[in-house]
Amino acid sequence: MELSLVIESLKGAIATFKTSGFNLSSLKALISTVVKAVEEFDTELFKGKDKKEAVLDLLEQIYTYAKIDIPFIPNSIELKILRWVASILIDIAVKRFNKEGW
Repeated sequence: MELSLVIESLKGAIATFKTSGFNLSSLKALISTVVKAVEEFDTELFKGKDKKEAVLDLLEQIYTYAKIDIPFIPNSIELKILRWVASILIDIAVKRFNKEGW
């Protein structure tokens, strides 16, 4: 898959995420989209933990780009909390995709 197509697919997911607001459901949907994008881009570039780190890095970029505010969490630790929660949700998404198909 072309990188430009991955970026385009993420733009739609980011817009939907911003419209929905920050909640667990919208975060799960965004993470699923980013996980699939990394998986489809080139599996030779990313292996296992590298894929997870790529997803976490992309989510960090999205957090900054979309100016996400996580309610009730101090700004100084939002990114750490986001990465921690995202890490768990990535594992869940990957298990589901491996079971049900990508």
